[in-house]
Amino acid sequence: MLKWIKRLYARRVRWMKAKSEHLRFKYLPGIAQRLLHWSTWQARKSLAGNAPLVLVDSSVLHHAVTHETVWIDTGESLWGGVVPINTGYMARVPVHRFESDVAAYSDILFLPGLAYLGKLGSLRLRTSAELMAEREAHPPARFRATGMFDHNLFGGGELESVDGRHWDGIFGSAIEPRRSPRDIQQERLAASDDPLYRALLEVLGAKNSQDAWHIRTAEVHEMLCFLTMDHRLIRAMRAQARHPVIKNLKTRVLTPAELGKELDILPFPPLLLSYTDASYPVRTDVTQIDEKRRPARRSPR
Repeated sequence: MLKWIKRLYARRVRWMKAKSEHLRFKYLPGIAQRLLHWSTWQARKSLAGNAPLVLVDSSVLHHAVTHETVWIDTGESLWGGVVPINTGYMARVPVHRFESDVAAYSDILFLPGLAYLGKLGSLRLRTSAELMAEREAHPPARFRATGMFDHNLFGGGELESVDGRHWDGIFGSAIEPRRSPRDIQQERLAASDDPLYRALLEVLGAKNSQDAWHIRTAEVHEMLCFLTMDHRLIRAMRAQARHPVIKNLKTRVLTPAELGKELDILPFPPLLLSYTDASYPVRTDVTQIDEKRRPARRSPR
């Protein structure tokens, strides 16, 4: 009798869990969408008829992947009643907790709102030829969602480029294996005689050569800002804020938190988007190890 009651109770618990999960899949995406829409209300109002251009740094794209595909281990089971095997399943897992204390989280909280404004056309979020070339030197998984259940705030494709694309970085490395995409880009930038780039390079230093070009790109194309989560660059810009070259720039270098607060966007925890576009297992009770994205590894060529 006691065993029967335990089985009945366990069956009831499983039914309740399945029912509650069904309700989460059914209602949470809509609730999250309404909350996101509400969190950007003031920004949408102030940007009506404006839609400024924003150049998005690769560091922002890295953190825009807010959920990743993870193997959930459910322990060992006997296959055929004889052979022990490890069992589990793949699930979508948030990178960060709801109230994370990770340093980058203060910026990440504003990425959902900025990405939403981009989808609505209130902000024109763009990449550039040199930013794409920069990413060619890294494994694709570092800046994109590559797992089956991953969630990327900016969607699955590449942002529209403000100035086209350099194809030599893609084909050149295949033709000349010894020349990496990074070397090709560095040679191209070193050969540039663009006066603004040269002036920025002199102020920021050779170590910031790529960032100097990105800032030059944002300035030339009359963009609102260069959006970055590279705080080393932010510190360098602040240290040189009174220099005439930096002072005369119309574009700015801003973090997502700075731009979000300027536009009156409310912080939005990405964990709320866990069930958005999901039709597979979701686990919001666990996060990635140390709240960091999984290491990106380049496939062998």
